[in-house]
Amino acid sequence: MALINLAVFAFSGCAGRGLQPGSSTKIVGGTTADAASYHAVALFRPDSVGVNYVFCTGVLVSPQHVLTAAHCSVGKDQMPIDTAQLYVIAGRSQPEVSQVAAAGDPTVQIGVRSLTVHPAFNADAMGLDPDGVLKLKDAADLAVWELAQPVANMVPTVLWKDADSLLLLQAKATVTLTGFGQKSGWESPWAAHEFAVAETGYTTAYEQSKTEVLPDGSGRMVKRQTLVNLPAVSAGEFFAGGKGQPDTCKGDSGGPVFAKAPSGQLLLLGLTSRGSSICEAGGVYTRVGAHLPWLEGIVGSPLTYGPSGS
Repeated sequence: MALINLAVFAFSGCAGRGLQPGSSTKIVGGTTADAASYHAVALFRPDSVGVNYVFCTGVLVSPQHVLTAAHCSVGKDQMPIDTAQLYVIAGRSQPEVSQVAAAGDPTVQIGVRSLTVHPAFNADAMGLDPDGVLKLKDAADLAVWELAQPVANMVPTVLWKDADSLLLLQAKATVTLTGFGQKSGWESPWAAHEFAVAETGYTTAYEQSKTEVLPDGSGRMVKRQTLVNLPAVSAGEFFAGGKGQPDTCKGDSGGPVFAKAPSGQLLLLGLTSRGSSICEAGGVYTRVGAHLPWLEGIVGSPLTYGPSGS
């Protein structure tokens, strides 16, 4: 897993890491871990020849609801994917192995009853700018999958309230990336998936390489690259990671990103949204805390929050 390097449009989880559905340790720079301990869910759908594979990651927010990325929940036409094509395997670190062992057991391969894409999701905000810069654009890259039945023997994740998560982002040096995605941008998305986790850096600003076409001394137009610094947090997103740090990759989209409370407890801070196609340059994550009223309205039952200031 290239730990949460949000994909540059190829997207973590789906196409590079982002928009293409359907997105040895996987997170780039990560280590294998127990998916159940991180409330993680593997999202399955058929490929072009009908073979089911893990294409994105999600996180359990109630016994019967999975939170994931909107771009993992829509097709090329931006319409919701037919739920008959989808199922999840919850809390299993090697989901393809569990799939074979379960042989269609509905308590392991859980169907999807419905899915709800955030009404403000903006697919046009997911790509790079024409000059190659990856920016925070508050794309509202979230969706909720209602499962056909509750997940047994796995507790839902604990979330940060928005004000606490913002304060934490301003003070923290690392966040914890998780997912079932690839270990590099060049690995096949059909390679066996295994849940992985890693810590990557967070700072209040991040650097991007900007490509411009400018005249040289002789008047010819030539491409030049300059570095620009951008704020790493916005109303609905944040940037984490960078060169030489763990990153997320294809298949990690929609996976949970955690921050550690002063008590040591890991609380849900964000979801993997997008990044660079090489999965080693840092990525953009959706701030879950910025969308809690919408999430609570969809789930319809109380979510679990960490104590304020914990």
